[in-house]
Order: sequence, then C-alpha cells, then structure tokens
Amino acid sequence: MKKHTLIIFALAAGLLFSHRAFADIGRIETKRERLARQSKETGGKIATDAYLKIHENFLNENYAEVDRLSKEYLSGGHDKPNAEDVLYLEALSLLKLGRGSQARIKFGELENSFTPFNRKASASASVADSYFYEGNYEEAARAYQATLKKYPNSDQTTYASYKLYEISAKLGKPMDPVVTSLRQQSMEEAPLFTVQVGSFSKIRNANILIRKLSGHGYDAYVEKDASGGMFRVRVGRFKSKAEALQTESRLKQEGFPTKIYP
Repeated sequence: MKKHTLIIFALAAGLLFSHRAFADIGRIETKRERLARQSKETGGKIATDAYLKIHENFLNENYAEVDRLSKEYLSGGHDKPNAEDVLYLEALSLLKLGRGSQARIKFGELENSFTPFNRKASASASVADSYFYEGNYEEAARAYQATLKKYPNSDQTTYASYKLYEISAKLGKPMDPVVTSLRQQSMEEAPLFTVQVGSFSKIRNANILIRKLSGHGYDAYVEKDASGGMFRVRVGRFKSKAEALQTESRLKQEGFPTKIYP
C-alpha cells in the first residue's frame, strides 16, 4: 500500500511540475520580444540624447549639421518625442542656410501636423517670417495676411498685424484699416512682457543659449519653472507688448524660436 501511495504521489508531483513548466513556456521571453522591450526602454533616452544634440548644434550655429541630424531623427516618422520641435529647428536652419523654399515646406508640414489652433497659426506665421527674413516683403505681407485670414483671433494676430505695419513702413504703402486697428491694440500698455527663447531641463544648455544671446547684445536671463523644473531662457522685461514684439521680430530674423509672455 505504501509503495502504491508513493508511486501515485510521484506521478502527481510530476504532472504538477509538467503542467507548471508547460504554463511557463508561454511566459518565456523570445529574442524578438526581449529586443523590442530593450528598444522601448532605451529608445526614449536615445531620442532625448539625439534631440539635445540637435538643439546644441543649433545653438552653436552648426545649421548644416542640424539639417543632417534632423533628417536622421525624423527618418522613422514623426512619432518620436520632440519631433515637432526638431522639424521647427530644421526649418530655421534651412532658412539660415539660404534655402528658404525648403524651409517653407517644413513650416507647411508643421502647420498641417499641428492640431491646436494657435500652433497652426504660429507655423503659418513662420512661413511669412521666412519671406520677411529674405527681404521679400511683398510675399511676406501676403503670407501674414493669409495667417490673419486663416486663424482669426489667434495668439499670432497681434504679431502678424505688427509685421504688416513694419512692411507698410518699409514699402511706403498705406496700411489696411483693420491692421491699423490691430496695431493700436498691440500698442496698449501691459505690465512686463518678456520674450521666451528656449526651455531646457538642464541649466547647462540654458547657459549656452544665454551666452549666445548676450553675444548678440540681448538682455537674456534664466527663470526656473517651479512646477515643472524647467529652465526658461527669456529676453527683456518690457512695459508694452509693442516693445516685446520689436525684440521678438529681431530674434526671429536671427533664427531664434520665440514666444511672448504673458
């Protein structure tokens, strides 16, 4: 009886072990799954490092390298982190390299890829900025007007209107009454406007931009965002938005990405 009991126990244990071993087979990680997991774990860091390298080259005015690295970064699609920012830096670099038509294609891609209304307006205004940067004021005026028409009451309305005022002064042409009204609104006094030029997770990168801006004669400084821990690089403290717009215009012409606050 004992012998039979032992045999039955051994068989049961064997069956239990076999069942567990068989069940575990489904949980064994294949080589492909392991590589996919490792790629997912490291991909974010690799993409971040590549993005920082692109940004650093842009700050150092290595525009040809920015163009090369951006194409490489975006070759697999636009679903990587910071893809839109990389595309924007590539467009600005192309503009600095004298390849305005290619830059406008990139700005157009940004306008089509953005969903938020104000970001689409910003990309549209950048197309106009590219013409202005080249000195093609007639085309710039048409593009700024197109921005105002496509994106009424966006956060680019005041900027585009101010640029149209600048162009009218350069060309000696009268301004559209609507543009005149919008310009008057932009001249209204408001407390301490500033132009943001960059936002970084590392103070080292913020300081690189500060030195570059200072070298261009700008009053640049860093403000740390208490909530997100980001280092915001900003230029000037202006009593009116009109003054901030003038500085933003110069910064854009020199290839810096900008946004006026508040």
